[in-house]
Amino acid sequence: MNTKTISIESINKDFSSFGGIKIYDLIYNSLKIRNHTQELLPAKKLKSGISQTDKLKTLIFKFICGGDCLDDLDWLRHDTAFKTITKGAIAPTTAGEFLRSFSKRSIELLEEQMTLLALKQRQILFPKDKDFELAIDSTPHIQTGLQMEGLEFDYKNNWGLNSQNAYDQHGFSYGFQLRPGATYSANGAGAMIRNILSKVPSSMNKKVRGDSAYCNLEVMNTCLSQGAKFALAMKKNVYNSILEINKNTIKWKKTKLKFFDSDECELADAIYAPDGLQGNTKTLRVVFIRAPKDDGYKYYAICTNIFQHEWKAKQVIKFYRGRANCENFIKEQKYGMDFKHFPCKKLNANRVYGLIGTIAYNMMRTTSFLISEKGCLSKKIRKILLEIPCQLVSHARRLTIKMNHIRKEVFDCCYNKLKILVARFYENST
Repeated sequence: MNTKTISIESINKDFSSFGGIKIYDLIYNSLKIRNHTQELLPAKKLKSGISQTDKLKTLIFKFICGGDCLDDLDWLRHDTAFKTITKGAIAPTTAGEFLRSFSKRSIELLEEQMTLLALKQRQILFPKDKDFELAIDSTPHIQTGLQMEGLEFDYKNNWGLNSQNAYDQHGFSYGFQLRPGATYSANGAGAMIRNILSKVPSSMNKKVRGDSAYCNLEVMNTCLSQGAKFALAMKKNVYNSILEINKNTIKWKKTKLKFFDSDECELADAIYAPDGLQGNTKTLRVVFIRAPKDDGYKYYAICTNIFQHEWKAKQVIKFYRGRANCENFIKEQKYGMDFKHFPCKKLNANRVYGLIGTIAYNMMRTTSFLISEKGCLSKKIRKILLEIPCQLVSHARRLTIKMNHIRKEVFDCCYNKLKILVARFYENST
C-alpha cells in the first residue's frame, strides 16, 4: 500500500483557532458589560498595565474559549485573535491577584450585575415571552485539595464546595452563590429569589419552582411578597400530617399522568395553612399524586399558591416537573465552564471566579439560540461558532480574520441574526 510522506514546515503567516470570537465580542459590547461592571471592580495598585475591565473581559473570554483553569491563560494569550479581543490578555498570576482583590461588597455588586445582564440577554432573544419561570437548586462541587477555604463534607459525604443556582426556563442563570460544602441547600434562598424577582419587570408572570429543601416559609413569603406563583415539593413528614387531617374528606381521581413509573396514578387536592404565612393569602393548596404499591400507596406532594380555579392539578404537576431542566443547566455549566474545579485557596476569590464564569455561560447560552430554536450545549456551540480555524492578517491597525467560506456562511448567518435582535431590543427600549 502506497502512503504519502508527511512533512512539517514553518511559515510566517499568523493563524488562530478562534475565528468565531468576534461574535462574543459583539455580545460583550452590545450588553455594555464594561459599563455595567467598571464601577464595582477593585482599584488597581499600579497605573501601568492592563485595565481592570480588560482583566475581567479576559477571564470571561477564557471561559468562552474553553479554558479549564487559570493556567490555560498561558496558551490563550499567545493566540492573536484572543489577545486582540482582550487587549493583551493576562498571565495566570495576574488573574489570581485580580480575583483575590474583590471585597465582599464588590462580589455582591457583581452578582447583581450578572442578574441584570442575564435579564437583558433573555429580553433580546425572547421579547414576547412574558412568563418568567425560575427554578432554584443547589449542587456539590467535589474537590481533591485540602487547603482550599470552605471545603467540607456534605450530607452525601462529598468533600468540596457547594453552590446555589437559579435558572429560567430558557437556561439563563440569574444566581450563582458558592458556599462551604456542608451548607444546607435552602440557606439564603429567600434572599436570592428576592434579588432576582425584584429585577424582573412587573409586566411578567413570575413563577418559582424548587424541590423539598425550598418548601419553607422564607421562600414562600418571598414569592408572595414579589407577586410570584410557586410550586414546591413537600417533605414527607409535612405532607403526612396533611393527609391524616384530610383523610375523610380528600377525594382521589384517576389520571393518565404517569408518576413513580406507574400509569395507575390518582390525584387529589387539599388545603394547607402554615403558621407565619404573610400577605392576604392564609392558606395554600397541596396537590397530591399517589401510585399503588404492595402495601398501600406511594405519595408525592406539591405545595403551591396556584389554586383550582387557575390551574388543574395536572397542570401544577407538569409545571413543577419543569424543575428537572434546572439540573440539566447545572450539569451544562459544570462541564461546559468546568465548574467542577475552582482555582483559588480563598472562598471569596472562587466566588468571583464562579460569577465571571456564569456571565460567560449566559453569553454562550445566547449564541446557542442562534444555532437552534431550543438552544444547544457548549461543546456544539464551540465547534460551530467559535473554534473556526482561520488566518489572521494585520494591516494599518486592523485585524482581518480569513476563514473557510462554508464556515463563514454559518458564522455570518448567526452574527447577522444577533445584530438584528440587539438592534430591535435597543430600538424598543428607547
